[in-house]
Amino acid sequence: MIRFLHILLIILFFLISCKRNEEKNIGHLPDDKSMMDVNRFLVEKDLELIQSFIKRRNWDMTETTTGYWYSIVHVGNGREVKKGMIVSLDYTESLLDGRICNTTKESGPKTFRVGYGEMIRGLDEGIELLSEGDSARFIFPPHLAYGLSGDGINIPPRSVVVYEVIVRSVSEDQIEN
Repeated sequence: MIRFLHILLIILFFLISCKRNEEKNIGHLPDDKSMMDVNRFLVEKDLELIQSFIKRRNWDMTETTTGYWYSIVHVGNGREVKKGMIVSLDYTESLLDGRICNTTKESGPKTFRVGYGEMIRGLDEGIELLSEGDSARFIFPPHLAYGLSGDGINIPPRSVVVYEVIVRSVSEDQIEN
């Protein structure tokens, strides 16, 4: 009987301990409001970084409602880019510290269908502001670039990305493989 009571007490002790640990862990889970506060703080910090970067370079740029910045450096005279069109462009992608992450200089122009998620969200959206022959500059905050994880190769997590692009061609033809 005493042995049974000892076993029962040990089991009861473990159950109480587990319950207390669960309660402690639940108290550390972020709620929706605190996650929104963190996101708001990060977006504000990204905005400060971008504005400081633009000011240091004395660039004249426009902010869009979705949060990226752009300027059209040279106006071409070709077809306007629209969703679903095939675009071929040259680009250099860099970080705010000037480090070049990707460029089409060695590989040749990048060809993709606009609006189908083949490029980062910001560029997929921003390219629709352009026409064939245009050159432009874009600055994308993390939520419109590579997000929380980066690209796993050249772009670190939560990076603001700068694109210098030249639209080489715009067509409604199929992409050649």
